[in-house]
Amino acid sequence: MATTVKELLALPLYQEHVQVACDRGLNNEVSYLTVMEAPDFHIETLDQKTMILTTLSSYYQSTNSVNEIIEKLCQAKVAAIAIKCGRFLEKIDDSTVEIAFRYRVPLLVIDRETYFRQILSESLGAIADQQHIVMQKTILFDNDLQEVIYHNASFEEIIAVFTSRVDCYCCLTDAAQRVLVESNDPELNLGYLDVRKAIEEYLRAKRKDSHTTYWNNSREYLLPCSSQDEVNGYFYVCFPEEVDSISVYYLRSLSRTLSIKLFEHTIEEKAKGELAAAILDEILFSENVNEMLTIDRLKLFGFLPQERHVLVLLKPEEDHRAGTLTEAVQNIFSRYAASAIAFEQSDLFIVLLSERAKRTNAQIYRSIEEAAAEVNKLLNGGFRFGVSTIVNKFRQISSCYTQAKKALNYGELMKNQKQCHFYSDYLELGLLSHALHTNTSGILFRDIINPILEYDRKYEMTLWDTLIRCFEATTLDSVAKELFIHISTLRYRLQKIEVLTGYNYFDPKDRMMLYMTYLLYMADQAEKEN
Repeated sequence: MATTVKELLALPLYQEHVQVACDRGLNNEVSYLTVMEAPDFHIETLDQKTMILTTLSSYYQSTNSVNEIIEKLCQAKVAAIAIKCGRFLEKIDDSTVEIAFRYRVPLLVIDRETYFRQILSESLGAIADQQHIVMQKTILFDNDLQEVIYHNASFEEIIAVFTSRVDCYCCLTDAAQRVLVESNDPELNLGYLDVRKAIEEYLRAKRKDSHTTYWNNSREYLLPCSSQDEVNGYFYVCFPEEVDSISVYYLRSLSRTLSIKLFEHTIEEKAKGELAAAILDEILFSENVNEMLTIDRLKLFGFLPQERHVLVLLKPEEDHRAGTLTEAVQNIFSRYAASAIAFEQSDLFIVLLSERAKRTNAQIYRSIEEAAAEVNKLLNGGFRFGVSTIVNKFRQISSCYTQAKKALNYGELMKNQKQCHFYSDYLELGLLSHALHTNTSGILFRDIINPILEYDRKYEMTLWDTLIRCFEATTLDSVAKELFIHISTLRYRLQKIEVLTGYNYFDPKDRMMLYMTYLLYMADQAEKEN
């Protein structure tokens, strides 16, 4: 929180009596000034925020001697070097300026009429004034932070104390790198990818050096928010310009406050998560659901059950960005239903919807399709949706979960290109699935499915695919065209199926048996996929 070289140069005394020979590093901070005249000056004791005043009286005899001592000062990373010319050294050689330029140390020239005591008095007065101003600002900042914390402020309100004083882009995430708060400066085109990159850089540096406490790259800062040796989140900030000391103080103070708030948030989220998981397990997997108790618990999450219920499963086709995804899904579905609550389970998202009795099935399903489209639009697509049937009793939701999972699997196996797969579209598959793992299904697979599949494997034929296409098409002519074969070839394949199975595709009763066996087989495959 010191004064910079640039700020000292703005003082009247500097304006009249000091010239800049090297203008690199003018944002270096100056807390102290010291005079170097003795030949045994202890450079190794210098603080990096020290500005050196010297006439070079012990080194002026040769340019090499001057350059040697200037380089040692630069290597000590002093804030600036001010040389008084006209007494011992008439002017500064270009090679000396080059050294200062290389080390990014400001090199100043004081004229012969100016005394060091004048420079010291003017500079130290300015530094003291600046420190007083900074101290007042920090006190006000800390007081404002304490005030919002005292009133149990949100993350947004806490960060607003910082952004009201500093122009920047900032982002707060939890430990799983899910965005909690994001505040942007219109001049900075930044977003989550920049935050994630900074986190990766910090973690990489942490692995190399366990003592690393934060990551900094020019105008970017990433500070982990830790409590009890556990990281509960990350706070990323990028400033539009070079960072001054007061902004860094604000940042560190805010980081400490966020660490405490995140610790509380983590404990609260864990408690909510455990409660939500318990409720979800009870709804989906318990045979004896205490309906009233479960409803009361759901009300704690803002879910208000109505007269009709439906369950939707969201399955991402690929990994999606970790973020407040469950909340985003819940917010979208809440706009299309009387009440909605979303849960996360492994790679699935579960949405429980409740509707008023006056809405028809068609209206409810249409609303779900509209919500699904909005989810895919907002979250850049990639989700498929399994939708259960609509039930009137809350305790029937466990069966809805099974239906929604089957709808997803059936839709995939039947190559349904829609984003929403409704179990009501696969009722015959669902009905036949109850015959799985029985003597009947075993006989049908043995006598119909296995002979066809074994023939295809042995002779590299496509009887099974041909049969499926015949079930899906309206006419055999269209199947022949799709397979690029003559209609007589298609009839030959169907006759071969009769030889293998004993069932004639052209006989209505036999064709029905072939079709039901095909559906039963698809239900079996869906169960195996599950």
